[in-house]
Amino acid sequence: MNNFNLLAKLNPNIILKHLPIALMVTDLNGNILWLNENAAALFESTKSVLRQHNFDELVINGLESVKSSIAKEGPVATAAVSLLEQEFFVEVSAVEDGEKYYITISDTTAITNFLSTAEKSGKLNKDKNQMIYKIATEFKSPIQSIQGFSKALLDGLGGELTDKQAKYAGIISKNAVDYLYFLDKFIEFAQTESMCVPLNLQIFDVVNFIQNIIKANDDLFLMKNIKVNFDAEEITKRAIYSDENLLKIILQNIVEASVKLTDLGLLDIKLSYPDLVEVRKNGIAIREGQSENSFLKISVIDTGVGYTESDLDDLYEPYVHMNRSNRKNLVRSFGLGSVHNAVNALGGAWNVRSEVMQGCVLTIIIPIEKE
Repeated sequence: MNNFNLLAKLNPNIILKHLPIALMVTDLNGNILWLNENAAALFESTKSVLRQHNFDELVINGLESVKSSIAKEGPVATAAVSLLEQEFFVEVSAVEDGEKYYITISDTTAITNFLSTAEKSGKLNKDKNQMIYKIATEFKSPIQSIQGFSKALLDGLGGELTDKQAKYAGIISKNAVDYLYFLDKFIEFAQTESMCVPLNLQIFDVVNFIQNIIKANDDLFLMKNIKVNFDAEEITKRAIYSDENLLKIILQNIVEASVKLTDLGLLDIKLSYPDLVEVRKNGIAIREGQSENSFLKISVIDTGVGYTESDLDDLYEPYVHMNRSNRKNLVRSFGLGSVHNAVNALGGAWNVRSEVMQGCVLTIIIPIEKE
């Protein structure tokens, strides 16, 4: 059956009547000539009553919105009032046909309220994170004192400890170290989630920068018997334009996540220039005049146990882990959540490829040229 031939035989008024949207037809002065049942329901009245009204009486700046919609060939957001004096938000789309306007009205109250609530929630979340960031020292100082004094006791500052005392002092010291690490990751996540510190874009040597990160983690690599390979041979320009602090947060958290999954293995860090197809595929905007050398690709490859498929689903979502018993996953998600936030702040993208017992590949792509 040819559906187009069937539709051609139908009365246009029947089609308009049964469209699943609110539809009105007015003259050029806004007098309502016709409307369907959906429009009557939207304005909480009957068709006969509504035909006695002007479009401007129902939709605020109604005709102005109609003309604006026709001019821009798209919907216009405004407000409306039902005959029961209920205010709501609408989108108006219109076309002009001879001496008539054909107007569709969509109730956007629910989505408008949702966006408004989301905006308020986002502001509250940002205020909360800024507060946490500003009082971070107050959180950490007592724990740092506990860590310092317990270490001093273990070092014999207060005299020789009994075996039992040394055992308890060691537990206190370890728990203080673990808790400080947890606080650092939590505060760092709060900082990057709301960008409490403005971007500080500047030129620096990326090769020297990564070498310093590797050197800073030498003890960590040594403890886990991990050999690190750094390859920057494909890089023709060592100087990049980016935020050094954010890039440090990104690399440090990725290195820590890889090390935790790896025992007696390899960690490869490679710098390269991604092709523009890969850049677009990752959703990064490419400005006119940019080339492959306008972006930097950092690949971190480990030979660890990898992530499960369920791990990958919420790898950087700490809120998902709040009600779960595995605290290590929560701490990890704070760290990788900071990676996600920092990469987004730099206008880049990142992804993770992993299989259980097959290692993990984390890839970051960021722009590295001044606009």
